[in-house]
Amino acid sequence: MIRPEKHTFKWSPKTKSKEDLKLVKDLEQLVIDLDLTKTQITRKSLSDFVKKRDFYSKMGQKKNNG
Repeated sequence: MIRPEKHTFKWSPKTKSKEDLKLVKDLEQLVIDLDLTKTQITRKSLSDFVKKRDFYSKMGQKKNNG
């Protein structure tokens, strides 16, 4: 689990598990590969998550309405 530090998007693992450390490493590589800031990546990820949630929510409503 990644938690933002107060007033920043500092990626620090809550635990030192292999999965958390790998995720931080992967996120840091994305910063380099995409030439984006951590804030931009975090904002984009959250925005995409909300869009997908809204999409699936609408799909569920269509099924219920027949």
